[in-house]
Amino acid sequence: MKNFERKLAQNIKSDRKSFFAYTRGKTKSKVLTGPLSDSGGNIIDSPDEMVDEFNSYFASVFTSENLHQLPTAVNMFCGSADDRCQDVIFSEADVAEALSRRLCEDKAAGLDDLSLRLLLRIKDQISYPLFVVSKKSG
Repeated sequence: MKNFERKLAQNIKSDRKSFFAYTRGKTKSKVLTGPLSDSGGNIIDSPDEMVDEFNSYFASVFTSENLHQLPTAVNMFCGSADDRCQDVIFSEADVAEALSRRLCEDKAAGLDDLSLRLLLRIKDQISYPLFVVSKKSG
């Protein structure tokens, strides 16, 4: 048991999900929401009613923005072409580094259902195609 816990602790940077799943499983008490009381003092214990009560509360503390009195944006590009934004210069190595820095193996797949662990393992093979697509789209 101690070796397993030691290994979890050593691998926390690359496998946070397993560490937190293990610690969550060892927790003796679970935190539950509710029951709530509404503004009239009535007790709410139905999940649907609690969701509605939370929604009402959060909607009441946020203000609505008046979209009819938006400020006018100042035209920043009224000078020569030299005043405009220049192309962003980056390399294939920059793409590979960004993949290494920003992808975490223990995170869930995105809408494309691609495993981040897979993307990290093939980053050297996909960095050039991603570089080309990025350059062409700008």
